[in-house]
Amino acid sequence: MKFRSGLLIGLLLSMLSLSAENPFDGQDYRGASISYLLMDAASGRVCEAYQPEKLLSSASIVKLFSTATALEVLGPEHRFDTYLFHDGQVRDGVLHGNLWILPLGDPRLGSALFYEHPFAFLD
Repeated sequence: MKFRSGLLIGLLLSMLSLSAENPFDGQDYRGASISYLLMDAASGRVCEAYQPEKLLSSASIVKLFSTATALEVLGPEHRFDTYLFHDGQVRDGVLHGNLWILPLGDPRLGSALFYEHPFAFLD
């Protein structure tokens, strides 16, 4: 619980550095779809908003909540399994067949660990 509270406080504090006018002006955000609404949970008062009416699909930031929960419930030493299956034959380093990845909920697939050792699963 402390981890989730700390994560939420950190995210909210990072919002303080944003300009109240249009924090997303400039070339870095050209073409980006951005929207947020920050409310006081107790009073329901809107503290800050930027294009709150804009409907967007969930962003990667939503993953923080499931990651925080997994860390709290499973612990930081838990490792998820990811299995790789294939049919067909490998000839001259080329698979002639199908390849399937069964991730079993591994949130790290695509993380820095994956890019540092992309072929570790072959060991």
